[in-house]
Amino acid sequence: FAAIEQGGDTAWVVGGAVRNALLGLPVADVDVATTAVPRLVMARASAAGLKPVPTGIDHGTVTVVVDGHPYEVTTLRQDV
Repeated sequence: FAAIEQGGDTAWVVGGAVRNALLGLPVADVDVATTAVPRLVMARASAAGLKPVPTGIDHGTVTVVVDGHPYEVTTLRQDV
């Protein structure tokens, strides 16, 4: 989170990870929503020594691999 939140951006764990944690179930994957745009997520992840993968740039999603574990990081957006 520290890498993504540089420059005043914010990141939140969302989706099934939150649900499973609240229910006491195993958390298999972690999705993150952020105010940072994909190019910043990729640059900040790289600068932090993490591996960014542009898995869904058209939808604002970058997968950041941390110690072999993928985290899908998606930029918040407003659909019309």
